Amino acid sequence: MLKRILLIITLLGALSASAQSIVVDGNLLRGEFNFNAGLNTDGYQLEMGIGYFPSDCFGLRFTFGTNGEIKAFDDCDCWSNPDDYAIRVRFTPALVFRTPRIVPFREPDSGLSLFAEPGLTLSPGASGSKDARTVCWVVKAGFNFQFGIGFFVLGYECTNFSLYSGRPYSRYDQPVDTDRLTHSVYAGIGIKF
Repeated sequence: MLKRILLIITLLGALSASAQSIVVDGNLLRGEFNFNAGLNTDGYQLEMGIGYFPSDCFGLRFTFGTNGEIKAFDDCDCWSNPDDYAIRVRFTPALVFRTPRIVPFREPDSGLSLFAEPGLTLSPGASGSKDARTVCWVVKAGFNFQFGIGFFVLGYECTNFSLYSGRPYSRYDQPVDTDRLTHSVYAGIGIKF
């Protein structure tokens, strides 16, 4: 109960404070486009997203991306066998919460803030998978550096989405626990419009 009360107080405080600015050079910019790349428990991830922010501290983001295995060094010279690495497409709608600027920079529209992004991941199974999990939860958190209309993101992601869901074995014929959590670190760039 105490955790819920602290969460509500934190969210209400964030809504009344100044976070990453949606007003840049006198223009109201509610939209964002971003590109993220990162490494996770299963391999790599690439994402493109678009967001809408009705206020400085709250918004919605829709992300489309892929997760895939990283090729083994031994497979780089293998010309006789086609690649059969798993790749999986993801669509992630999420809520975005931002803190007030922790470190304001010299420019009035620039600064460092923290963010939290809870959401859902919707994904069909990888090629050849059977009964793959298609709806998963995801939570992202990290640092958001705004520089005028551009921004840079460093983040961490935790989800129950698994690249190998529906596949009992990985590329190396190793059994895979598909009920485990997938952890990711990523970096991204974006622009406001």
